[in-house]
Amino acid sequence: MFHITKIRIIFIISILITVFIGCATVPKVTVRRPWYRVFNFDELVEQGAKLSIEVTGTTEPLLGDEELLRNDFRAIANDLLSRRGYVIDTCETEYRVKISYKTYREDIFGLTSYYYSQTYGKYYSSMTVGSADYFGYGVNIASAVSRMTTKSQNIAMNIIDEKTSYNHIISLEILNESDNIIWKGESTWDSPNIEIRNEVQTSMQLLISNLPSDPNYRVSIPEVKESHKYIYYRLYCYDNWFSCPALPYRVGFYNPAPEAKTPNYVENPEALEAYIDLIKTAEYALPIGYNDWRDDPLKKSLWSKVLLGGKYLLGARKKPINIMVRLEGYPKGYEIKGCWIASDKEFSEFQVKMKKWRKKLQDYFSVYVQD
Repeated sequence: MFHITKIRIIFIISILITVFIGCATVPKVTVRRPWYRVFNFDELVEQGAKLSIEVTGTTEPLLGDEELLRNDFRAIANDLLSRRGYVIDTCETEYRVKISYKTYREDIFGLTSYYYSQTYGKYYSSMTVGSADYFGYGVNIASAVSRMTTKSQNIAMNIIDEKTSYNHIISLEILNESDNIIWKGESTWDSPNIEIRNEVQTSMQLLISNLPSDPNYRVSIPEVKESHKYIYYRLYCYDNWFSCPALPYRVGFYNPAPEAKTPNYVENPEALEAYIDLIKTAEYALPIGYNDWRDDPLKKSLWSKVLLGGKYLLGARKKPINIMVRLEGYPKGYEIKGCWIASDKEFSEFQVKMKKWRKKLQDYFSVYVQD
């Protein structure tokens, strides 16, 4: 009798351990986010406005003309601003966007932590200066959660040594027809990599997220061939980590085994490019973790599971599709547990929840008394 009872207890404990291990948790590794700030002025750059883009800057450790690099910056800014409903025009423009950048070498002390993350010299935080009515709530809540996670980590082992680092600085200014600055964003970050192109898109998007956006705009995305879906997955998805402006932790595709073909949770693989684009550019994420976000959006357990959603035009035929991605947290970051083309009904239900979440964030960040 005792032997049977003991077996049952061991069996139950085994089940509980399996369930516990399989449950989503709050990741330990945060995305390293640049410091940034935005100045909002009284004049608003409305959606649909015509903008021109000019770029100046230098990377001091390198020599030669930088026009090709500036062209890359123009293309990145063009894409990010077009996604918000702005029209990029070089002839008839209502506003000018001035982008300035600089890279220089800086030897500093580095801290390598137990969780294999590295922080060089400075701890960055984000802020918005000026009007309380700004638009980057989804990005700002991710920064706040990231700061809380970083501060609460228990470092078991520290190794301090001198590192060669590069400091990248970028500034975006918008000027009206009278040549007056009406909006400005600034960002800076340290990196072991001299190549600024690898990280400038995230920095630009954190700044531009504070501008109005068109919720009905659909991004055109190429369609992946049916015969090449596994090749695409192996090249661009397998064993890669991505950062999302709306999330405090990194995102990766869950890989059951290296030999596996495109995982079963990747539905509609023809939209793989759209899934990655959404992960890399989403400015709002809907947390669906263990707590009710109507109580406190900064509760870490709330961020153990999240949903992303976006609208796209797929392929040469520009087929309108709705994309959704479901993420679950594990110590190393978020793992993708599902990505698919959603029906209009399912996406509409997601949008209703997202609208409530965005209203919650708006109320949460409205810390000043309004007249």
